Amino acid sequence: MVGGDFQELGRIGEAVDMRRDSVEHLVAWGGMPALLPLTDADRRDWLRSYQQTFLERDLADPPRVGTSRIWSSALGVIIPRVVRAP
Repeated sequence: MVGGDFQELGRIGEAVDMRRDSVEHLVAWGGMPALLPLTDADRRDWLRSYQQTFLERDLADPPRVGTSRIWSSALGVIIPRVVRAP
């Protein structure tokens, strides 16, 4: 019976480790499913490309973005910085 208890503790420990790894991944990389199978270097490349696409396509075409909260929040951050720029 005691051996079974130790096995159960081992499984609990593995589950805790998996959860910790998952949280660390989410904090570092966000929740984009496409990033899961990639290496860290490939994740950085993918995110750079994603950011570039967003800047070129979506921000260049405001009606495409519409009046979403994200667009409003982005403008709230961008406009004051642009206005203060020399």
